[in-house]
Amino acid sequence: MLHFFRGGMFYWPSRFLILLLILAFATWGISDVFRAPTVPHVALVGSSVISVEEFQSAWNKRLEKLNEERSIESQDDYTKRYIATRMLDELISEAILYEEAKSIGLGVSIATADKVIASEIVDNLGEKLQLSRIRYLLKQKGWSPTRYVKALKKELTLRQLTEAAVSVATVPVIMNEMVLRYLYETRTVSFIQIKEDKVSPIDTASDEELYTFYNVNKHDFISEETRDISYILLTPESIAHNTQVSELEIKKYYEANKDAFRTPEERRAELITFDTFEEATKAHKQLIANTKTFEELAFKSGGMKSKDIDLGFMTKVEYLDQTVGDAVFSLKQLWDISKPINGIGYYLSRLVAIKPASTDNYNEVKDNIRKTLADKKAKDLILRMYGRIENYRTNGFSLEEIADFLSLDEPVTASIKRTQINISGLTDDSRSRIAEAVFSAELGVEAEPLEIQTEGDRSLLFFELKAKHIPKLHSFNEAKKEVLKEWQTEQRNKKLDALAEDVAERLEAGESIESVARSLELTVEKTNHFRYGSEKTALSKRATRAAFTVIEGGVVISNNDKGRVVMKVTASNPHLTSSLESSMTMANITRNLRTSMKSELTKQMVQALKSKYNPQINWRVVNSLIGVESRE
Repeated sequence: MLHFFRGGMFYWPSRFLILLLILAFATWGISDVFRAPTVPHVALVGSSVISVEEFQSAWNKRLEKLNEERSIESQDDYTKRYIATRMLDELISEAILYEEAKSIGLGVSIATADKVIASEIVDNLGEKLQLSRIRYLLKQKGWSPTRYVKALKKELTLRQLTEAAVSVATVPVIMNEMVLRYLYETRTVSFIQIKEDKVSPIDTASDEELYTFYNVNKHDFISEETRDISYILLTPESIAHNTQVSELEIKKYYEANKDAFRTPEERRAELITFDTFEEATKAHKQLIANTKTFEELAFKSGGMKSKDIDLGFMTKVEYLDQTVGDAVFSLKQLWDISKPINGIGYYLSRLVAIKPASTDNYNEVKDNIRKTLADKKAKDLILRMYGRIENYRTNGFSLEEIADFLSLDEPVTASIKRTQINISGLTDDSRSRIAEAVFSAELGVEAEPLEIQTEGDRSLLFFELKAKHIPKLHSFNEAKKEVLKEWQTEQRNKKLDALAEDVAERLEAGESIESVARSLELTVEKTNHFRYGSEKTALSKRATRAAFTVIEGGVVISNNDKGRVVMKVTASNPHLTSSLESSMTMANITRNLRTSMKSELTKQMVQALKSKYNPQINWRVVNSLIGVESRE
């Protein structure tokens, strides 16, 4: 065949045919070799692209968070689409704002980003973190240094835009006052507690009744999924015996950090609050002219006592209103009175006592310094140990062998449930992270180590998955005792509810609470002036919240200490304990409301900009990433 082509090359028709073949291959046959492959994207927002990697990372983090919070019962297609839609809305909103920021010339210089990074990479001893430590922390979060800097610059740019756009947001005074009243309103209730022993005993159910109950509530009789693991937990305390701190190191630390052992000056002052700055100015003139005393001005309204104006001993930075702190610490002598103060409120202050600043001597603090330095050395040793353990694991050694090589405690074997982590000293967040990691691990696959919190210290957990135990539905015979217990609880609750509802109906019909209590051989109790959700009452937190769901004179039922409580609200009082507390709280309310307004205004800005940047979502890619069928 090649001889045929070679011979035909001398004829023009053949040459023309060969030329057509070359053009065809160049156009269709090998074009994909030279063209860049088309990279799918999740969404386009103006010139910004939400990539598959960006969406996948956000999706994994969102599912992890929801699983930790136990916020989703299942992950069916509807739930996945709902979560993805909410998450896409956040990513697109951020992209729209970033596009707008770029269009008006906002940005962040490398120098600014460097300053922010420098302020964030400082440990709890005030020392810069080592480069290896920074890389380790970034690796734990799945970030590269380049990606981190890029994300930081984007965040700072967005912050410029949103802060500028909502800087004029003001909170209406009436809104402040209504929230203040809601927070400080108190209730007084009379109530009757109905305990479980007040209802008649629960009869034993027949097997037929129990079997029916079992079939209706099968989900309550499924054993919890478990995982068997072995683990090594490296804590500063567990390897402290490998760290030594010399006397020279302690003295060097003391000299370099003397400010940390210095107790700042404290001052005790009295404070009078005024409704207006003019009133404060008038009172100050009266004090200067000796026509009024400080006490006469403080107690003119009656009912006030010395403790109501006494602020106690505080350092300058402890004052919530720094204008008050500045005024108090500007006074030269005891009993000096400040000029009128225009801060969160309007005040006059008087200096009552001074505790001079002092510095702890070396012998008093050297033991604490020794512990601090030992902890730091232990933490550094943990990081070094991390590298050595990972090297051994990469070479295929088991945790048992590694513990033997490094003279560590033998690995602990444990059975882990999502709701029960049998490792002492863990924070709730650490328990959630361990459960997520263990239940995501596969047999025979090396699991990533976890950085967790144990009793306030950063620690490292290395684990190996040994076995999986899937959930199992217990048969009726296996679960019969538990079925009977659950059935009896349900019957008892029904009787309690019925009795509580009968009591409530009698009270609403006008019968006195004392009369109702006597007929049931119960007592009437009373709780005075409690706030919403208060825990300092004879009622449960849930019950105190329920008391605020009805108006004065209303009746409400709530659960309380394995029983029911029927409450009648006898008084409602929107009272603040002092004008100083009112002004301080008002400032906090204003700040929180303004934050909420900023969030709402940002949403409105995004909505207004959507038509300008026309976000387009590639739902085929999204559905593929979240594992649901595409809707044609």
